[in-house]
Amino acid sequence: INAEYMGISSILEQMQKQGFFFVFLMILSMSYADQDLYDTHSDIVKITQSNFDSLVLTTPNMWLIEFYAPWCGHCKAFANDFKTIARSLKGVVNVGAVDMTKDQAVGAKYNIQGFPTILFFGSRSEQPTTFNGQRNIDGVISFVFEQMKSLVDKRKHSGGSDSGSKRQESTKQEGSQDDKDVIVLTDATFNANVKDSNDLWIIEFYAPWFGHCLLYTSPSP
Repeated sequence: INAEYMGISSILEQMQKQGFFFVFLMILSMSYADQDLYDTHSDIVKITQSNFDSLVLTTPNMWLIEFYAPWCGHCKAFANDFKTIARSLKGVVNVGAVDMTKDQAVGAKYNIQGFPTILFFGSRSEQPTTFNGQRNIDGVISFVFEQMKSLVDKRKHSGGSDSGSKRQESTKQEGSQDDKDVIVLTDATFNANVKDSNDLWIIEFYAPWFGHCLLYTSPSP
């Protein structure tokens, strides 16, 4: 009886601190502890309270993240489509998912109240964009491309970038250019960076003495 009383008291205390919604999720998580919509072998990264900041907020990578609950009927119906979306965007945008019955704190700051909720995070973005379109494969992928174009346009007009992944930093150690946004590829680094990776690349093959190459490196007016 004492244990039951302490459990009820704990729930009541949590209700006072966090509000009914997140306590409701906590209670439901007990029933769905062994169930999950996405396994570790899928193209969807499991985002938790312990890795959210390091993977999403403090890196230059773009993320599409679904906030879901395993008991949610809409989430179950959307799960296969989201797996297809993740597979289609692999190497273009990172795709992750947050189980809100286990990691409520991740979604709390974004006022997640309904499931599934899909957010797009630009590089080091504290203010994500919410997907409000039709929840299907084409609709979500089109949304991602729109967000990517918007981010690229902002970088283009600002004249700068916050890019700088670990791969880029390690490549830059060999460095032969001052431009931090351009990775100089050589015979020694081409395979490891391009052929043996899942990343998409746009590569210029140039000669430093060629006039058009010199013009192309100058910023447009």
